[in-house]
Amino acid sequence: MKIITQSQQKKCSGSKMINFLSNSFDLSAQQIALLYKQRWPIILFFKCIKQHLKIKTF
Repeated sequence: MKIITQSQQKKCSGSKMINFLSNSFDLSAQQIALLYKQRWPIILFFKCIKQHLKIKTF
């Protein structure tokens, strides 16, 4: 496992440090952070679906 620390710039509040734990040693920290950023809307979509449709599992 490796720990990746990524700085996220906020417009009005400065920057925020985000830590990721990954078992992918062939990807750079930037690539892992980008993959997670692209995946986040999908995670939020399924969370919303589960909450509004009262679905327990997919």
